[in-house]
Amino acid sequence: MKTILRYGFNISLIAFVFSALLSSCNLGENEGREESVWVYLPSKPESLNAVLSSDANSSTIQNYLYQTLQVIDDNDFSMNPVLLIENPKTTILTKGPYSGGMVMEMRIREEAAWDNGTPITAHDVDYTYRMIKNPFSETLHKRPYFEDLDSIWIDPYDPKHFKFYCKKQYILAESSLTTQHILPRYRYDPDDLLGQYSVTDLNANGAKYLEEGNEDLEKQADFFSQDMFKRQLAFGSGPYELIKWDQKNDLLILDRKKNWWGDNVQEEVIGLENNVDQVVFMVEESDVSVKERLFEQQFDIVDRIRAKDYRKFLDEGTLDAHYKLDTPAGNSYSFLGLNMRDPVLSDRRVRQALTFALEKDYLLKTLSYGLAKPVQSPVHLSMPYYNSDLPPYHYNLDTAAKLLEAAGWKMGSEFLEKEIDGERVELRVSFKYSSGSQSAIEIGKHFKESLKRIGVDFVMEAREWTVLLEEIDRRDYQMIIMGWIKDPGLDDFKQLWHTDSYKNAGSNFVGFGDAQSDALIDSIRGELDETKRNEMYREFQAIIHRECPYIFLWSGNKKLIISNRFDNAYGLATRPGYNVALWKPNL
Repeated sequence: MKTILRYGFNISLIAFVFSALLSSCNLGENEGREESVWVYLPSKPESLNAVLSSDANSSTIQNYLYQTLQVIDDNDFSMNPVLLIENPKTTILTKGPYSGGMVMEMRIREEAAWDNGTPITAHDVDYTYRMIKNPFSETLHKRPYFEDLDSIWIDPYDPKHFKFYCKKQYILAESSLTTQHILPRYRYDPDDLLGQYSVTDLNANGAKYLEEGNEDLEKQADFFSQDMFKRQLAFGSGPYELIKWDQKNDLLILDRKKNWWGDNVQEEVIGLENNVDQVVFMVEESDVSVKERLFEQQFDIVDRIRAKDYRKFLDEGTLDAHYKLDTPAGNSYSFLGLNMRDPVLSDRRVRQALTFALEKDYLLKTLSYGLAKPVQSPVHLSMPYYNSDLPPYHYNLDTAAKLLEAAGWKMGSEFLEKEIDGERVELRVSFKYSSGSQSAIEIGKHFKESLKRIGVDFVMEAREWTVLLEEIDRRDYQMIIMGWIKDPGLDDFKQLWHTDSYKNAGSNFVGFGDAQSDALIDSIRGELDETKRNEMYREFQAIIHRECPYIFLWSGNKKLIISNRFDNAYGLATRPGYNVALWKPNL
């Protein structure tokens, strides 16, 4: 769309409506094109830098801007080559320096090129992983997936031909190593500051470089993380380019490239098709405003909305004239995260008491409206190693009160009290949440009333989403509400639950884990025997269940609302649940 035209009833009227909506946003050459898709985002993307960002909104946009070596097929979850000519050839090694590990041999398509015409080569792949392993870069959330990658060999006679050497056998080796967005080395490292530091070197000496200092690595990390790489696209490889990020109106506008390398091979390669001329991402953090914009037909796809509103749309058909509703099974769960390094919450009994004090069944019924199932584990219900033997934490204030008493909390003048580090403190739990989330507000209010009955002061603290993320990175919170989305396939708990991931703003922001749980995570990652691995999966879930780092809530169906003006628009099992590039406008 290079346009702001919608739904095709009265072109002049529609154009007027949207020109008023975006009066302060000059789209320039985008005006006048009809093949456009307007996509809802619940919050501002963190960054367009495909290595530094960790949020789902950023990843959604990056998928249109950059390519990966392979993609996960939306139908059968197999791996499909994109930048690669064919699937990697994987060999288990039985001798040499990588005995017990594996090697993956690959070749990049001849057609694959950056926007300036420069061929995409193995040197770009190598740079991307070296940047991830640069100890000065803010990439700890990604490193667990690539820690066994120890060497990248590049054919000296063919820069499109390369091999990954891995120290160990890893259950997700292919899916993790080939689904990372690849970055152009020449643009992000023009002075070749990383040239002398191989993946092998960074693995072996990264900690030493960080401790002793390294001018080249630190300078590259600073250059790489500058704002222009977070807000601008630097020569991507995907079918779309960012032409405008309107911060005032919270709009990101992506245009389809006119001379894109993938156009020459998209008929033979799954994952390269693109039908729409323009994709516009519109940020709307208010649940109420999202609903209003739907009635005004300002979105073509909405993938997150309050279950109450969605159920009403389903039952009453109020959107049926312009939208279709689709509810594919979700591969995610929501939870209340408890900061285990907090002096109050460091006691397991307190965390267990809070879990018993949440009336989850009631909240599930009143907030999900039949569109979610309760969970009590980080493993999806559909996985064969889901531990169904774990006893649920059913709502029980008596049990919660006894646990708090056992933890040394005694009733004071108004709330429970205890001496911590020589100071008498009241049992107070602060709950930080995104200010636009109505469901978080409702959960918090109900929790507050429940905890008050057993002497716990529950304080609700609304935050802007970006501020909340910063506070989480600093571990400046007690309780938060979050969600986790995983790709189809086996679980790797390293990113979320290993103690290595607690440091430097990693994804283990609750501070879970010890040597025992770390060893179990490491064993799972390298165990190829399904029976043994499944038993370890169940053991790990039992540990999580006992320690209560999260109060698990529920796993919801995707709640998709898709415009009728597209012929082939449908929901997907893979995140984010849609790919608008594939849609064909019904003009």
